[in-house]
Amino acid sequence: MIMNQEDTLNQLKLKAKAYCQHFRPTEDHVQGDLLNKRKPKDRKDIFFYSGAEEKFILGKFKKNILEKMPHYDEVKNLVIEKNIDLIVFDPFILLFEGLDENSAHDVSSAMKLLTEIGVQSNAAVVIVDHTSKQSLSSNYKNDINARQSATKGSINKMSAARGGLLLNHMTKDEAKKVFGIDENKCTQFINVLDSKNNYAPVKIRGSWLKKKVVNVDSQDCMILKEDETLARAYAQKKNEKENLLQNNILSCFDRIIETFGGRDDISVNKIAASIGNEYCYKNIKHTTVCEQIKKALSGEGVTKNTIRIHYCYDDNDTKTKHKIIKSTVPDDDPLSCHS
Repeated sequence: MIMNQEDTLNQLKLKAKAYCQHFRPTEDHVQGDLLNKRKPKDRKDIFFYSGAEEKFILGKFKKNILEKMPHYDEVKNLVIEKNIDLIVFDPFILLFEGLDENSAHDVSSAMKLLTEIGVQSNAAVVIVDHTSKQSLSSNYKNDINARQSATKGSINKMSAARGGLLLNHMTKDEAKKVFGIDENKCTQFINVLDSKNNYAPVKIRGSWLKKKVVNVDSQDCMILKEDETLARAYAQKKNEKENLLQNNILSCFDRIIETFGGRDDISVNKIAASIGNEYCYKNIKHTTVCEQIKKALSGEGVTKNTIRIHYCYDDNDTKTKHKIIKSTVPDDDPLSCHS
């Protein structure tokens, strides 16, 4: 169960689809909104709950006393009911109202509440937390104590935890001097270091992970196969939305082509800026216009008068990753729209 306070449910589903597409599990493991689904206890699924859409608070501090909120029992009971093995809370700071993250008392009380959930439900609990600014200058690769104090706020978080991992991006110096790779690609690599382990020796050397971009259809997310009615309704709504977004592109097509200025590719950001004042995009935030453009032009894209434009994510380009590509297609192309 992943309870994330910062991403929307659609964003979490999108990530989940990328996991499934990359790791290829043998069955449908990913479920939707945790609080609205009921599955058999023997199923080992991934459940999501988005605090970005509906804030959840496990406890509230009143005069230095932590009181449990309704979500506490709700979460604990659902974990027991669904036989969930692992709970991920992300991030720690947003789980408790009135929490002073620098207060040892507050942090200890909050960690005790999270420990209770794990003990009473027999589930492992993972807490995602941010690092402090001071940790940026620490020699955490060689100093174990520096790793434990890297967490933001009181050290009592690490004191209460049975184990801890510290994640950091590769630095430019490491990329160039240690690994001999382009320093501009350093953010593609993550160093995972032991910061605490109560059940095994702490490893001094860390492990390196490389990020991988998985291209997925952002509108085709996690409809359960067994729910045919929902799937049909979703498919119809999806097609209607896609058609609307593509029609908006067609209405601005000439303006978009002008923006290319003789080039074969251009950033989504520039396209959004050029058509932001068009009628169909008025009063819409720039970031939303960018997302609508990407959705409308994903896959085959849109074609008009033998000119096709489609969205492409270019991971090799360090400056412009989200691009719109322009190409010419035969006049008899079945996807071509003439006006």
